[in-house]
Amino acid sequence: MALEQAMTEAARKEEEKHLMTGVERLKMEADAMQAVEAAGSKVSGVGLSLPTTPDAAAALASFREGTCGVVILAVAKETVTLISKHDGAGTTPEQLRPLIPSSDACYVLYRWAHEREGAATSAVLFLYMCAESAPVRSKMLHASTKGAFLESLAAQKLEVAKSIEGVDTDELTDTELTGQLYGFEKAESAAPITKAAPKGKGGRKLVKRADKPAVDIE
Repeated sequence: MALEQAMTEAARKEEEKHLMTGVERLKMEADAMQAVEAAGSKVSGVGLSLPTTPDAAAALASFREGTCGVVILAVAKETVTLISKHDGAGTTPEQLRPLIPSSDACYVLYRWAHEREGAATSAVLFLYMCAESAPVRSKMLHASTKGAFLESLAAQKLEVAKSIEGVDTDELTDTELTGQLYGFEKAESAAPITKAAPKGKGGRKLVKRADKPAVDIE
């Protein structure tokens, strides 16, 4: 009896949904999306919403709380999945390198501990890493969802100091990250050379050649 009532209720709701206008259906879907996001099980942005696996959601929560320093995520079959996470802080860029997939695209949340002007500090970096050998679909999916992912982090009160992309794994160094976060120092342009050539040995002295006298031919 309870099963029949449940089936009748489901059929009624489906019929009501069918009779709704397009605007009403969109509002209902938006309300449902907000409820799920409040539970922390989706990554969403403008025009996009991706389900997140429970372990990925838990890793993001740990990162927000500061109990882990690295979270590596990937978008697989339009779902945000966890590749790995590493507890604690103090992971150096060189230690981070081997954790990044070598043949696919991924997102890396990295709490980078470093020194700035003689003081110890840290910054949350978002790295979009994409191996050359990554499948084309994976590259396109990660590139198109990156903005929504960053919007979702901001909505969860996770402040990202810098979003970085276009850096190869072997280029991850303190120097590179310092430049990315604080700006690369511009090399001073070389001053023009104004020193005259030496007149002594090894130098060339310009001498005006005297005109030869004209010779009359009789």
